[in-house]
Amino acid sequence: MRASRLVALGLVASLGLAGCGLTDARDAALANARVKPVDLASALRPGLVGVPGYPATGWEASGTAPTPATGGVQATLARIGVTTADLTTGLTVKTMPDGTSLGIPTLDFCNATYPSESLRTARLQRGAYDAQGAYAGLSTEVVVYQDAAAAQQALAEVTAARLACPVGKAVHTRDGHTISFAFHPAPGPTSTPLVPAADRLIIHTTMQVDGNPQTALLVYQIDGRVLAAMYAMDASGKPFPQATLDAFFGLAGLIGTRLQQYAPSLG
Repeated sequence: MRASRLVALGLVASLGLAGCGLTDARDAALANARVKPVDLASALRPGLVGVPGYPATGWEASGTAPTPATGGVQATLARIGVTTADLTTGLTVKTMPDGTSLGIPTLDFCNATYPSESLRTARLQRGAYDAQGAYAGLSTEVVVYQDAAAAQQALAEVTAARLACPVGKAVHTRDGHTISFAFHPAPGPTSTPLVPAADRLIIHTTMQVDGNPQTALLVYQIDGRVLAAMYAMDASGKPFPQATLDAFFGLAGLIGTRLQQYAPSLG
């Protein structure tokens, strides 16, 4: 996962979104977000998500990269991830630099080791950009693994990394950066088309990255051998307010619906 797309993750099962007692009004707002473009203007701050000196290619190399899949597979991945039509006017979604390369890590949360990285066969990361071409702090990454067991392994690895990640203690990455984490609740709607709780992970975190504040929401969902991740972040260093989380979950639900629709076509 490249630095510009660190975001929040929700804990599988015990922190599932369903049944958390939110109001019908919030559910209605989330349903509306799934059928109308999502307004992220108040949530994201274009141009503020970068960390000075942070490598553009991620936290560390992921080893020798296999040749990524192209053609029809990439077109299907694009249907699952965020699109320009999902967002309000003024933001354009396009493939990020190295967005199809398997040399870029998908999982790098809290400096853990992720053997599942070598089991990927295709990936596509697309991000939202403003009219000036600045990254707006939102992207999705859709990844195909060798089989469903490999996708389950990837989710289990990042879940374990979240559970083991120390709170308030410095984590020294392999490429020389220092990050400290705090974790926050990410209450969602009582009904949303996210995948089942056992097949998702959501993390809401604030961080200090080399002394620079960051706030992130990561939503990982799997179906079959496909993982779809949504990454949202800003430079406030404060937890996202509920209205912002609601907008993100509206988008995550839309991605979850498309994941369940298109993943079976990828085997």
